[in-house]
Amino acid sequence: MIRTAISFSLYSKAVPVDRTELQRLYKTESDPDVKERLLLILKVVGDGMVAARVAGELYRSRAWASDWLSRYYSEGIDGLRTRPKSGRPPILSKEIGVRIQKKLMDSKPDQKAADRQTYQMK
Repeated sequence: MIRTAISFSLYSKAVPVDRTELQRLYKTESDPDVKERLLLILKVVGDGMVAARVAGELYRSRAWASDWLSRYYSEGIDGLRTRPKSGRPPILSKEIGVRIQKKLMDSKPDQKAADRQTYQMK
């Protein structure tokens, strides 16, 4: 318990330490990844368990637990959400994609409208 109190003083963001609040967040969360991370936080912060042991119970590494605990302490509950990734940029420009789509649509004029949706760009 003392370790948890010291940890909270090291980080600037206020994080919920009330076990009932953590349980409520866990029960209402719909994303399974975030729910798993909340379970880690609930057991370490709420129950005072050792992070390495909780990581083992969840079949995760100690580094995984340490990373998510750090994000929780620095960013709060929002830090447990998966961040969007940039991904690979498209090879073709939107302009070329539209031209290809138009050519495909024009090449088969006798198709039904429902069949044409196959060629729609996403």
